[in-house]
Amino acid sequence: MNIEKIALNQRYELYTPTKTMPTINLQSQLSENDLLEAIKQLPPEALEAFTDKVLALRAQQYAPNLSQKESELFLIVNRSLGDREILKYRELVQTENI
Repeated sequence: MNIEKIALNQRYELYTPTKTMPTINLQSQLSENDLLEAIKQLPPEALEAFTDKVLALRAQQYAPNLSQKESELFLIVNRSLGDREILKYRELVQTENI
């Protein structure tokens, strides 16, 4: 896919309402692959928060007429399971197969 380069500031800082996320140093012009490489620098917790924001943006683009509550519900439905939930699921599946 041919994608236009995205112009960004030299530094791109990600924020959450409760705390500051890590700062990523970026080039002035980024291709899709450059952006992906920058995102790979995020620690898991920051990547999860960033992914939530990207999913919210995607939901807005595909369904811009959703209410705030509907958008929040889409985020909940589409979020990935945490490590604890995955382990519990595996335990339940294994118990069922015994």
